[in-house]
Amino acid sequence: MSEVVWHTILRNGKNVKDLLRNWKKEFLANAPLAFDNKREDNLREKLAEERKEKAEYAKKVGQLTMQVDWLKKNLKKLSDLTTRVNLVRNLSTTKELPVSTGANLLGINRTSVYYGGIPVSEEELECKSIIDHLHTDNPTWGARQMSAQLKLRGYHVGRRKASRYMREMDITYIPMKHGFLYLTAIIDWYSRCIVGWDVDDTLDTTMVINACKKAFKVAKPLIINSDQDSQFTSDKYIDFIRNSGIRQSMDGKSRWADNIMIERWFRSFKYEEAYLTEYANLKEAREAIGRYIYTYNFERCHQSIGNKRPAEVYYPVMLLEAARAAA
Repeated sequence: MSEVVWHTILRNGKNVKDLLRNWKKEFLANAPLAFDNKREDNLREKLAEERKEKAEYAKKVGQLTMQVDWLKKNLKKLSDLTTRVNLVRNLSTTKELPVSTGANLLGINRTSVYYGGIPVSEEELECKSIIDHLHTDNPTWGARQMSAQLKLRGYHVGRRKASRYMREMDITYIPMKHGFLYLTAIIDWYSRCIVGWDVDDTLDTTMVINACKKAFKVAKPLIINSDQDSQFTSDKYIDFIRNSGIRQSMDGKSRWADNIMIERWFRSFKYEEAYLTEYANLKEAREAIGRYIYTYNFERCHQSIGNKRPAEVYYPVMLLEAARAAA
């Protein structure tokens, strides 16, 4: 005990006995705890339980990390960029996760969520409409010819911009009252029947796969042929075709004639339907295109298949009425 304490005790001599008595009493009351083996056992058990809990938490964190990594990896494969961006955009409404966390989980840049895109100008729509007409009548023309034709019509569009427009319009472009749509269709070469189709205002792989799923409901081909556009070369489309047990074939570069059947059908569709109708919205366009394809498949006879209807040749007799009702 320090001198200061002793001086304090001596100055207050009358309280010394009481103070010492209290210390002694407290010591005697708590002394057994210093030599209590049960207390040590309790501490050991408590420490063991804490270590066990920490080990379980570490195990659970490891499992969750593996699951999240697996989900991130497969979501990138199974969903296109547009779908992932829309999922993250929904988080700003649902508040289930911070937007930055959702963007990180789905492997997209956070700026993509807030980017609204540049509105398509009237001039671009007019240029694409001209390119669409020219390409329908002259499928061998490339970007140089398209650029020259646009310049003759007063549009200052260079070869590179014309090439970009043509790439964006590779799946058939359908003008609307405001904007444009994209149509993809699958034709059976033997019967000339349109066995699957889809239309959307977004040019992505999902639309192509939806058309394939409709086609595969009746039968799956041994080989499916397409051009070399990005939708048909994406991992998502390639995996879908492979998992369906179908061989994939592609046209040669700039070889439009390799898929002449569907090119001819698109030409007929444009002159008989798309160019004659100004669709107000996606729903109206989908209904009108559905009616045209129904007429083509079930009512129009073709000389190349013995003046029969495409659906009559493609569908077995037992499925013809069911297919007509479902179309």
